[in-house]
This record gives sequence, structure tokens and C-alpha cells, in this order.
Amino acid sequence: MVSTVRVKLEGKEEDLKLTVFSYQSLALVAGLVTSLCVPPALAQNGPLTTIDVPDALSTVPYSVNNNGQVAGFFVDAAMLAHGFLLDSGDFTTVDFPGSPFALATGLNDGGQIVGGYADSMGLTHGFLLDNGVYFSVDFPAAHETLPFRINNRTQMVGIFADVFGFQHGFLLGEGVRTVDYPGALQTVPRGVNDSAQIVGGYADSSQTAHGFLLDGLEYSTIDFPEARQTDIFAINNSGQIVGVYQDQELAVHAFLLADGSFSTIDLPDVIQTSPFGINDSAQIVGVYAVSEQESHGFLLAATALKSFARGAVTGLRPRASGASEMKEFLRNYRLSSLFQ
Repeated sequence: MVSTVRVKLEGKEEDLKLTVFSYQSLALVAGLVTSLCVPPALAQNGPLTTIDVPDALSTVPYSVNNNGQVAGFFVDAAMLAHGFLLDSGDFTTVDFPGSPFALATGLNDGGQIVGGYADSMGLTHGFLLDNGVYFSVDFPAAHETLPFRINNRTQMVGIFADVFGFQHGFLLGEGVRTVDYPGALQTVPRGVNDSAQIVGGYADSSQTAHGFLLDGLEYSTIDFPEARQTDIFAINNSGQIVGVYQDQELAVHAFLLADGSFSTIDLPDVIQTSPFGINDSAQIVGVYAVSEQESHGFLLAATALKSFARGAVTGLRPRASGASEMKEFLRNYRLSSLFQ
């Protein structure tokens, strides 16, 4: 039997309590793209490496650290989700003991992994895997919690629901704080670097999605220029940011924000690219879809960014608020869908 424990973060002991999402909810908030193909495990095409867990229906690489290790999750033939670690070409399953399914979402340079799991009652908890030992991570007084990322200071960011069902972002480690973009309906922090800069997405009062950066106590909106909606997944220690945006024709694209300039980084010959993680060498992991039925995980080398990048635009640009159709894009990013 696994129980909630007191976790030591940066020399401070903190009681952390996390409960549950359904598998569907976990998949939605992580931006899962399902696939019905069974591809080879690793296939390299120049600077692009396709990552597919053997015999999995779908594979989602979510984080890459500075040692080139990749953490993520996959769906097996029984439609159950499992976490994984990819290290030097070898896959290791990351399953919280006794849990019917789990997601691995964050990985730091020390090999610590965070994610979410479901207990026997169907409730979701966060977990920390440290040197082969699993710890249940519960946000104080929360009803639902999922950590997305962990930095090298053992700080975690993620989301939780309080006892009234309202959703919030959080930062754990070196203290405990909520992360709620001012005036937002929902806030989803998904990335944190070693400077404790936090990135993610939020929905404004018109339910339009925006990216954000939290640096210290200051929030900044980050929207891809002329996009209808924007969402952000990760930030590295150089301040490079990856995310997705929806254009005026409702198509979704991947982007990189580096040195104040936006670039679209869609992979060629695919219908959608979703970048979920970036390390300090600008290696990017994520998922690409070649059809509505087939998707693959990927690792993109930094040397390829210039060849895939197009349409660089300088400057952070706040979006004007206004009503827009949510459709499929916001279905994956609205927190209101997570706890139903």
C-alpha cells in the first residue's frame, strides 16, 4: 500500500496532498494526441528522431533533460496509460506501484521524474520518482492535482483543484504558492526553468487561450502575432519557449520563441506538430500527427530548427481580448473539462 508522504524539497519538509483526474482528463491537460498505429521504437531521419514505445497505440514524449533523457507516456493495447523513460535508446516503464495508469510529464538533469497516477478509487495524485523510489505528492488541501514539470532545484509546477472544484496552478518547492494569472478563468502552468520562470496557458474572460510567463511576481502575456489563440508548454534555462498557436483559419501550429523572436516550427508533411519540451541545447520533444488516426513522438535536434523555422516575428505581443470559437483547440486546454 502506498500512502502520502512528507517530501523534502530543498532541505524543507512539506506535506503535499494530491488527488485524482480520470485518464481522459489527464490526457486532455497534457495535450495527448492519440494514435492507432504500432510503429518501430526509434527511427532517425537526419536531425529528426521518431519516438514510439514498442507495441504502444500512441506515444507522447513530454520532457527532455540536458543529458538527452526523455520522459513521457504511452497508451497500451488495453487503452491504459503508462509513463516511460527513454535513456540511450532504451525504454523503461514508469508506473506508480499499484496504479492502473500513470503519466510521466517532467524530468530534470538529476533524473527525478514527476507525473500523475490514479489510485484504486479512480483518484489522481502527483508523484515524484527519485533514485528508484516513488513518492506520492499531494498539494495542501487540494482535491485534484497534477505536476507537469520539475527543475534542477526540485521545484514543481502543475495544476490542482480545490475542494470547491475551482482549478489553480501551483509551484511547489522552496515554499508553496498558487499560480493564477490575474483575471483569468483558468491557469495551467506547464514549464519551469532553474530561474523559477514559469510558463503555461490561461483562458481569459471570453475563454480565449493565451500563453503567459511568470518571472518573479510579474505576469506577462505571450501571444503569437496575429494568432487567434496561443498556448505554451515549456521554457529552458536560456529563456527559449515552445508552444502552439491557432491561426485565423483555425489550424494549429508549433512555435519557438527565442531572443524575442517567434518562429513557426511545423515539421514537414504532417498535419500538426505539438512541441512539449525543450532542453538547454534547444532539443525539442513532442508529437506530430500525419493523419487524424496516426501520430508519433519525436525528438528534434537543435541543428534542424533553422531549416524548419519560418515566419520569424520579433517581439512579445499581447492579444486583444474578444470572443472566438473554442472548437477542438481549446477543448484540450480548458481546465473546466478536467474534473467532470
